[in-house]
Amino acid sequence: MLVDPTQLLDDCERAWREAGEPPAGGLEPAAAVRTALVLEALVAYRLLADHSDLPRDTVFARWPACAVHTVALADGPELPCLVAEAHARVLAARPDLGAHGAAPESAGEWSRAAHEAARSLGWTWHAPTVPTAADDPVAPSRSASPPPSSVSAPARAACC
Repeated sequence: MLVDPTQLLDDCERAWREAGEPPAGGLEPAAAVRTALVLEALVAYRLLADHSDLPRDTVFARWPACAVHTVALADGPELPCLVAEAHARVLAARPDLGAHGAAPESAGEWSRAAHEAARSLGWTWHAPTVPTAADDPVAPSRSASPPPSSVSAPARAACC
């Protein structure tokens, strides 16, 4: 089933603005899948912004609740891997988006953007702490936990 990424982001933005700040606990499986799709859509729009010479943070300004909820799902140390996996899936589906020298994703940048998005919404939520190397482009994670089953083998090998 194909999902229009703009509609997904707009729908989630409305729902998450109504719901307010992200919960402190873990997400139910259906919410985790939806949030992973939102993360992928945000990464795709950032790549499209690079492709179109638009500011990359435009996506965080347009969908601030989506930015906050996706970063909240990552719970700090997992953010680099989740962003790298989403980036790999987007480029696998649309290799042309990587052909124009798109800047690598930075987990630190995502955390800062989510914090700013929360503040713009009047929320008190703060981005989780990311590893010290998070300000560098997203690098492979050496997490001992198994990768999500929805991630392709190449993306899994590149990240986890």
